Amino acid sequence: MKSLYHAVWLTSVLACLTPLTAAWGQAPRAPLPPETDMSHDGWYAEMPPALAEAKRTGKDMIIDFGGSDWCEGCKLLKENILDKPEFNKRAARQFVLVDIDTLARGLSAQRKARYVALQKQYKVGTFPSVFLTTPEGEPYAWTTYIPPKEGETDTPEGFWAQLQPMIAAGKAFREGLAKADRLKGAGKADALVDAMAHVRPDFLELYYAERVEELKKLDPSDRRGFLAYLAGAKAYNDLELKIGGGYDINPDVKVADVDALIARYNLKGETLQQALAMKAALLVREGKLREALGALEDFVAAQSTRSAFDRGDYMPVTPETITKMKQRIAEGARGGTAAQSLALHRVFENQELPSRYKISCHATETSAFEPDVAVRKSLANIYGKALLESTASLRGEARAKALSKGLKDTAFLNNGPIRTILLETLPSLVGRENTPKYLPEPYRSWVGDAKS
Repeated sequence: MKSLYHAVWLTSVLACLTPLTAAWGQAPRAPLPPETDMSHDGWYAEMPPALAEAKRTGKDMIIDFGGSDWCEGCKLLKENILDKPEFNKRAARQFVLVDIDTLARGLSAQRKARYVALQKQYKVGTFPSVFLTTPEGEPYAWTTYIPPKEGETDTPEGFWAQLQPMIAAGKAFREGLAKADRLKGAGKADALVDAMAHVRPDFLELYYAERVEELKKLDPSDRRGFLAYLAGAKAYNDLELKIGGGYDINPDVKVADVDALIARYNLKGETLQQALAMKAALLVREGKLREALGALEDFVAAQSTRSAFDRGDYMPVTPETITKMKQRIAEGARGGTAAQSLALHRVFENQELPSRYKISCHATETSAFEPDVAVRKSLANIYGKALLESTASLRGEARAKALSKGLKDTAFLNNGPIRTILLETLPSLVGRENTPKYLPEPYRSWVGDAKS
């Protein structure tokens, strides 16, 4: 049975194809906010007055970057959670609320330019992106829309609970810095490490660089390995920026680049797993499926190298994740091209290879690298071709049933051989009008859409 996650994911993918979706003859989903400092229900629509209020009150900020008339995840987050009075009232007691909603329609060119500048400033790679920041606007935590589990519904209470460990981390971070300021020497260095371990390394690099430099001077030998951890994370993040996002990642980034990065910085833990996920994606794009499964085996093994510095910001791995990945790797290893590509598809597409981007739409100029997106075209082409070849000896309904069985519990991209199966092969076998009943979802609705 198709999970709720897949239902929401498919809707999100369709809604994220372009920021112009809402402009194609469709009415806006909701009345557009007036271009004032305040957006709605106590949310600021501009940063200067929000920052002034945060500094005046000493409150932290919640900054929501979205596009609620074209990004499905943004729409769900806003309508089901952030727009609800029960969330606003609770959050406003502790935070200044900022709504940077880059709508496809209704924004002036001047406001849109300001919003795009803010996206660049905060390195927004996907929408929605929700930052928790200090009153000065310096982020210490990030999250996104996480769809509810099957049988559950979105609630403001659920999202507020999701924020609690991030709020706690921000508190521990600042209390740790205050403690460090009261100490000297090795004690101060340890307090700085303990404090900064609560914050993502890219945030430390961008917003708290003076604290990192302070640690370097206090502990040039890097007794606890935190500086090495930061250096490795920065090098990996730089490679992510180079490879880019979307289906068509930078072809200049090679597997050898990832191997060199791992070796040079002796990557461990979560950073190593990020690099191995990138390596697996690159191997898939090269058609080296068995080697890609090997990279995922290394990913599983790297779980044992995680340290206290790894909090799951990028790869939120659980014991269940590891168990599922081991199962898929074994399934792929036992078979040929079809089995390997199917196993890899399920690892990447079913979120068995975890990602911080649960459901997201890409930012135009700063799209983040997502392994599952990077392999989507390649796996659809490889598996679709293998499925056509493996059923070529069958005829009529027998082949139609075999093709349908091969697509069960999958969500391959509708392109290349997969598209050929849906729109040409199956109609030629059983007739266009009968094709949908031979297909599992989501393909049945895609054929229906193509017919209409």
